[in-house]
Amino acid sequence: MFQVIGDQAASLKRAIADDKARSLAAREVTLTWKPGKPVTTTFIVGDYRLEPSPITGAKVIVWSNQPKSLQVPVTDNSVPDLVVKRPKQFVVPVEWRDVIRRIRAHGIRFTTLEEPTAIAVTLYRMNDVKMVGGF
Repeated sequence: MFQVIGDQAASLKRAIADDKARSLAAREVTLTWKPGKPVTTTFIVGDYRLEPSPITGAKVIVWSNQPKSLQVPVTDNSVPDLVVKRPKQFVVPVEWRDVIRRIRAHGIRFTTLEEPTAIAVTLYRMNDVKMVGGF
């Protein structure tokens, strides 16, 4: 993997730059996605059979080293759901030190307000956030 990344470094850097430019040019941001149409794809697994266990008599899986192709439906979250206008700026409260540290670590430009300042903002509040996919 590292060899391929090294060999393709210039191409990968171009792809990252193109993606950033496309992203920054977009006037809207998708906040949530919903499932698209299922697509059937081939999934290769090791073949198996069920045999009675010589110890318990219950059926157990016995794997072979032969590949078996299954046709499985795959549905990805590819349809934009909640789409909002791209914000011009973000306000990060000073007490969110970890977020500020990460912003700094990523080299993102920001301005620190030195005194309390009134700012007109649009606020999005996320309620009942549920992480999926093992995160």
